[in-house]
Amino acid sequence: MPSFHIASYRDTVLTTLRHRTGQRGIALITALFIIVIMLILVGSLLDSMPQELRAVSYTGYDNRALYVADAGIQGMTLSVEERSALGLAPVSPLSYSYPPETDGTQAHYLVTTLDAGTVYNGVQYYAVQSLGYSPQGDRRRVRAVLQQGCFCGYNYVGKSNAPGNYFVANLMQFNGPVYLEGSAANPVNIQWYNNAAALFMDNVTVAGAYAWFGPNGSTGSAAQPKSVADWATIDSQGQGKVAFTGANTVKFPPMSQSAMLANEAFQGNAGSGSFPAPGANGVYINQQPAAADACSGGVASGIYVQGNVNVNMVSTASTQTFIFSPSASGSIPGPVAVSLNFTNNTTSILTSSGLVTCPGVPNGSSNNGSNSANGAVFVNGDINQLSGSVNGQYTIGVPDAGGSNNHNVNLTGNITYQHDPLTTCKAPCVSTDELGIVANDAIVSTSSSMPVPLTIEAAVFAGNQGEVNSKSSDGTFMTDQGNGSGVCKSTVNKNGSLLIYGSLVNNYISPLGCFDPSSGNLTHGWADNYKYDTRFNYGQPPFFPNTNNYTIISWKDYGNT
Repeated sequence: MPSFHIASYRDTVLTTLRHRTGQRGIALITALFIIVIMLILVGSLLDSMPQELRAVSYTGYDNRALYVADAGIQGMTLSVEERSALGLAPVSPLSYSYPPETDGTQAHYLVTTLDAGTVYNGVQYYAVQSLGYSPQGDRRRVRAVLQQGCFCGYNYVGKSNAPGNYFVANLMQFNGPVYLEGSAANPVNIQWYNNAAALFMDNVTVAGAYAWFGPNGSTGSAAQPKSVADWATIDSQGQGKVAFTGANTVKFPPMSQSAMLANEAFQGNAGSGSFPAPGANGVYINQQPAAADACSGGVASGIYVQGNVNVNMVSTASTQTFIFSPSASGSIPGPVAVSLNFTNNTTSILTSSGLVTCPGVPNGSSNNGSNSANGAVFVNGDINQLSGSVNGQYTIGVPDAGGSNNHNVNLTGNITYQHDPLTTCKAPCVSTDELGIVANDAIVSTSSSMPVPLTIEAAVFAGNQGEVNSKSSDGTFMTDQGNGSGVCKSTVNKNGSLLIYGSLVNNYISPLGCFDPSSGNLTHGWADNYKYDTRFNYGQPPFFPNTNNYTIISWKDYGNT
């Protein structure tokens, strides 16, 4: 039996107790050390918290001043738009004070125009500065540039619908922004069919009265689209893209727009608001007859034509030629060819008197904001024929100033771009060719000799503010059968497809063709379709009519300086 030594057991127990006591001492010291560090950190935090809270408070005040300054920019933009619609300059300075806070402090802003006179290619720009003050008096300074909008930003605008005119799914199509107005007497008539191709493919706004016409001859509430599939025939992106409103929000430009284009073509600047009076019929450059050496010192204007005329446009990869020829009584006396050579930067004028060549070209892309060549082509009369191809940037216009000073442009063939973004100009090609057509009425022929399909690549504008305000049936894109139901006559051809690649804005919405209501098929005239030229989102033909809407294209915060 093993022996048991009490002394040895005692020594073992004592050793173990001493070891455990030592561990408890180290843990206590560690805990005390951690508590001391936490007390130091808490003390430091308690000391810095008031400073941080004050900094956050100051930052909040500073940000409030920034928000107030930005509100000033928005307020000035609205003021510019409202006064622009009235033909007035913006108010400067513009100030506003917010209601006082409970402690009596008050936020306010002060906005001034730094540059209110810059006009480039007929587009108005404003540079503005806004000082915003928070209720506590902190200040932020913001500067912005406002750019006037172009009517070419719409795929289609119609201010008044003709009696019996319909927008027909599967026959017509619009793939860009659309604005339509209707009245109780002549609502916007929308005809759709089951499983038809969508009528609209982007945002569409219908202001005023409208009427539904559905499958199987349904009308009224029975014809109103109900399902997702129904709405897909109205707009390919669904019901959410279609807005109905009672407000007429699109305003036409002032009557002076036509005279401005005429003066840009005649003398290279907008002039006084009255039309030029050159005298004898003919073609003018630099305010001189083209037959003379009118531009030996360089081209400083657009091209101005006095009298009725036919216009044929011919282009190559490096040239653009406008061939003006007599068309009717009151026309120019003889043919004149104005040829622009972009390689040599020269303009050649060929008349019965011979050939004159001058430095410079009247092309919109060469406009530098001064009175240089600018792309304005104006005919003080009717353009009885217009067709051809375009290389460069131009707006071709005729008078549309009310009364007897209203003239028309007749479209008698294809109008296409040399560097064609629709067909031949593929990536990495970037086309800079742009054409605007401005008239009282733009008229398309229904002759059997017209090319089919017919393509018009341009931004077309027809009508003036007076016609809009008076609800006139003038100012329209129509056929040579008139602006009513004449296109439905049995003697009118079934022409086929008409494509407007760009933009069409008109006061009066005339029917361009007739259709069979039971099938939606074309019976006479043209089946018009509209494909938006997305380049008009950031550019426009020179001196094309503008809206009273402004976009902020530049915005910068200058801090509290």
